[in-house]
Amino acid sequence: METKNYNALDLCKFFMMIVVISVHTGADYGCTNAAVGRAYSVLTDLAVQSFFLISGFLLGIRLKEPFSAPENQAVLGRYLKKTLKMYLVWMLLYTPLAIIHYIRHSTPVLKAVVLYLRGLLLMGEQYNSFQLWYLLSTIYALCLVLLLARRGASLKQTVFVGFLLLIPSIFLYWITGRRDSFTGAMGTIARILYLAFGSGRLLLGAFYLPMGMLLARRKLPGPVSWVLLIVGAALMAAFPGTNMKIYFQAVAAVGLVSLLAGVSLPDSALYPALRKMSIVGYLIHMYVYTIFYWLVYGQRTDGLVPFGATTAITLLIAGIYTFCSRKKPK
Repeated sequence: METKNYNALDLCKFFMMIVVISVHTGADYGCTNAAVGRAYSVLTDLAVQSFFLISGFLLGIRLKEPFSAPENQAVLGRYLKKTLKMYLVWMLLYTPLAIIHYIRHSTPVLKAVVLYLRGLLLMGEQYNSFQLWYLLSTIYALCLVLLLARRGASLKQTVFVGFLLLIPSIFLYWITGRRDSFTGAMGTIARILYLAFGSGRLLLGAFYLPMGMLLARRKLPGPVSWVLLIVGAALMAAFPGTNMKIYFQAVAAVGLVSLLAGVSLPDSALYPALRKMSIVGYLIHMYVYTIFYWLVYGQRTDGLVPFGATTAITLLIAGIYTFCSRKKPK
């Protein structure tokens, strides 16, 4: 592939990291303007999807033809190990919050262990560490991609398998979201699935990650990307309550990332810094938020003030970490 910078993607990840913070701190709490609320919902629904696509894209530009080549499998394997290590480390770092939560609610030890293992293996989160599901979804997606590559599947075939997995994802979102309205056997199944998985989000990475890789090889024309973004966002806004919104999100997110991949911004040391800050900020912000509301309010409190404070402190910490960990010239 041609040498090109993708600074616009780094900028997008940084912005979407702030959007994720706004979701987890309830920045829209008290908003009564329907139009603003609808626009905010569309934006937030594209945040993590953009993370997946951008990660897949940046991974895809390192891959060669054919997709199943041993060199590609080695790259995918290293990325999987890196992500797994990151997930386990951050799950461990958030464990104290989970332990405090269990103690506060007098959770029996055996139940706490079961809940912790469920969070570790099936949900990708513990108490106030919702964002870690992205890493677990990425891990499972990489396992699937690597398995298909070893079986000789093409990248398009891998994307198609991921697309098919959006169907059970939609089903899980649908049935777990209506668990209280079902009775009898259906109600029991819905509650079991909710207790086990929470929702269908872990399957999303299986589509978005390889789709990002495909975008790195088969760039869409600008007009097509604009159409995908506008149509997808319009459908998301028009039908916010439907589970088919998952497909609308995919259309809009693919259009957005495809557009940004075609934007070339002047090289600057700023963009690698933003890339690292987006990762650090995404991972630490729930710790910052939790400590903030414990100290200031004594209990979880959503709103613009918690959002602003959490964002400012998170960016400060991420900035300091990025500055201190920068590679010094030899």
